[in-house]
Amino acid sequence: MNCASGCLEKYKENRDKNNTVSNNLTPNNRKYIFKKSNMYQQIFELHTDILKALSHPKRLEIVHLLRNHSLSVSEIQEMLDLPQANLSQHLQVLRENQIVACLKKGKQIFYRVTNPKLLQACDLIREVLFEQYQDNSHFNQELRTNISDLLPIGIDPVCGMKLTSTTTAFTFYDNGTNYYFCASGCLEKYKVTRHCEERSDEAIPAAEIASLAIGRSQ
Repeated sequence: MNCASGCLEKYKENRDKNNTVSNNLTPNNRKYIFKKSNMYQQIFELHTDILKALSHPKRLEIVHLLRNHSLSVSEIQEMLDLPQANLSQHLQVLRENQIVACLKKGKQIFYRVTNPKLLQACDLIREVLFEQYQDNSHFNQELRTNISDLLPIGIDPVCGMKLTSTTTAFTFYDNGTNYYFCASGCLEKYKVTRHCEERSDEAIPAAEIASLAIGRSQ
């Protein structure tokens, strides 16, 4: 369909030119165009592979856990509360698609995100979600929360609660390890059962926990 005779004549003129160019193509030129077409499709296929690798909530969570620092397999397992076999499968998918890389230190294996642009891409999708749910005020506010504030940094050794930097009330230093507590009650129970020295003779307030969590695995 053409909107007017002028558009019709332009279409005929361009069609004749394209036919002439096509007839004059050498075998080498045709091969080059075919290769370019294949490369065009391969880019979409590679894009699809990355999206498939990220298309699982737990794998997305692993990527976000590694946002600011590397973590050992045992630390990731503790934070996600996943069976070892399941975690290994998720890490293998991420590793095969070059989303994460691993480094062995002693007996432990540490994982990190290979490219910070992957995190930027996830953040952009988060912004899209924010726009889609902008009419839902509660969900809107949750989406705008800094993702680092939502990531688990440890588990309360007394009650077993998974804690983030915003839900941790206290951290306690014992034998070179930071332990995180949801409230003073769990902290006091821990002190009764374990005789250890505090980092500075007192529990560290929650305001300092985020920086401690980042520093402990770098």
